[in-house]
Parts: sequence; structure tokens; C-alpha cells
Amino acid sequence: MRTVDDPSKYTLTLQPDGKVALQADCNRGGGAYTLDAAAISIEVAVMTRMACPEGSLADKFVKELNAARTYVMDGEDLVLDLFADSGNMRFRRAQ
Repeated sequence: MRTVDDPSKYTLTLQPDGKVALQADCNRGGGAYTLDAAAISIEVAVMTRMACPEGSLADKFVKELNAARTYVMDGEDLVLDLFADSGNMRFRRAQ
């Protein structure tokens, strides 16, 4: 399990109109998402292309968002389950 040092650099906002906004380290992006029962599909369509510092997880973060297939709520946390049981992503509600 990997925990990012600064969660404010890796955020996901699912908007009521089906749009998604995200922060991936030094880049921002957006796209669309759909929900169908416990299934979720996220398509990150646009991203800024700033050069993030060495060790950034920005590319992996976006790749894994696009691989999300199902979701569950674990208390206040959103847990995305990735394609072919390749892992999970956990998001805490912003304070």
C-alpha cells in the first residue's frame, strides 16, 4: 500500500453533472465519470503537462483513475477498485 506524502497534491472531485476534476501533483485535469450501481468508469480526457519533480506519482495516479471499475464507500472514504484486481485507491473527504 502506498500513501502519498501530501494528499492535497492528489485529489479527485466527482461533480454532480458527471464531470471529474483532479489534481495530479503539479498538474490539473478533467474528464467524465459514470456510475451504475457499484460500477464506476472514469475517463481523464485533459491534463496540463507541467514537468513534476522527480518521484512524482502523477502519471501513475491518472493511469489508475482510468483503470477504476467499481467503488465502495468505507465510512467517509471513497475506495476505487481497479481493473483485474490490480489494487485500490482510497480517497478521504476534504476537510
